[in-house]
Formats: sequence, structure tokens, C-alpha cells
Amino acid sequence: MAGARAEGRALLLEPEGMDLLAALGVGVPLGEVVDGPGGVPDLDEFPGDRVVVKILSPLVAHRTEVGGVRVVARTPHAVVRAVEELVRVSPDPAARFLVQAFVPHEGEPGGELLLSARWSPEFGVVLTLAMGGVAAEALASLARP
Repeated sequence: MAGARAEGRALLLEPEGMDLLAALGVGVPLGEVVDGPGGVPDLDEFPGDRVVVKILSPLVAHRTEVGGVRVVARTPHAVVRAVEELVRVSPDPAARFLVQAFVPHEGEPGGELLLSARWSPEFGVVLTLAMGGVAAEALASLARP
């Protein structure tokens, strides 16, 4: 959290949130942040035959809206190509990229969860556990006037 504050951010990026969860004893998928196409991590450490590559930027709250997520084969060539594509679609020229282990899950509503924590002056720490992923965005759009 100190890194986010030092950068003037009030929100954690995904790897920072994962680090916090891991520190609390929650299992998280293996992931590594890279600066660009030349920074492919050692993919032999990643399980399975696929990885997820995501834009990582405080300017991109919803990566799917900018096409900022790729599920690709766990090969250096596929990861480099995915990062190159994400560089082109990213609205943030300073974006970095998260290469993460692919976790098989149901693609239908309820297959992904949202867990968040925030501070409220009225209630203190407020935890939210809800439907996550693209389904959460679709549900939220129905609730907006």
C-alpha cells in the first residue's frame, strides 16, 4: 500500500492486491509484472498450458472495456505477441503488463468473484464480496438510471 501512496494512488493495482491477499494467507495465482514485450518471465514456473496477460495501469480501471486482457499459450512468443497487442490498445503509454497463471473457471455469471475493501467514515472498513468479472459490469449497467 505504501507504493501506491507514494505514487499518489488511492487504489491498489492487481499485483498489489494479490500481494496483500498472499500476506493474509489467501492463495493467489502466480504472476509477474513486465515493462514491455522484452520482459517475458520464466514461463516454466507457470502451471498449465495457458497464461493471462493484462494491461496494468491506474488509468485503466476496466481492462475488458479497452481489450486489455489476453489468454494465450504459455510460450514466450505468444506472451510477447500479447504484450505487443496490449501496448497498441492501452490508453496509458506508461502501462506495464501482468503475466499471470490462468485459473480455469466457469465463464458464466458467478464464475468470478469481486472482493474489495474500502474505508468509510460512517462504518470503518467495508468489505464487498459480489459477482465479479464482466458479469458484474453488466449487472451494474442495469442498476444505473
